[in-house]
Amino acid sequence: MDLLDYILIALAALAIGALGLMVLFSRRKYHALASEQSDQIAVLTQELTTLTHRLDRAEEAERAGDDAVLITEVGSDPPEPTISNRLVLSATVGEPLVKSLAFAHGLRVALSPESRNRIRFEMKRETRRARKQRRQDMKTAYRQMRQGDLGQGDLPESRTA
Repeated sequence: MDLLDYILIALAALAIGALGLMVLFSRRKYHALASEQSDQIAVLTQELTTLTHRLDRAEEAERAGDDAVLITEVGSDPPEPTISNRLVLSATVGEPLVKSLAFAHGLRVALSPESRNRIRFEMKRETRRARKQRRQDMKTAYRQMRQGDLGQGDLPESRTA
């Protein structure tokens, strides 16, 4: 091995180390985001339960004070339909809460050891396949070069996509 080979090996090791550091820092960042999201979810669920209890009490007080509606009032306008406060609250708070819960769940699944191991396995398999294909292509090129099949600037066709 000459000096160029050692330099290339050192550069490859440096690149792999830099990639490892990037993965480590991104994992820490995503863990921090996930914990922040779970804290926000806990605060939002506490607020939601407090508000629903307040709405339940307000609706019970409203029902207790309502006068009975007579169906026999022929000439008067029908009462306007009312939208309950609970429906408004669930529409305004519930949707962002569901979105943040879904995001936190997806983040937790993506960072799970199972998915990381699956991705690592697939990457190793693809790397081995590409290495094997390159070796095969190099052998074919050497064989053709020895036989004199290659002209000036001709290269064998690679079977990789």
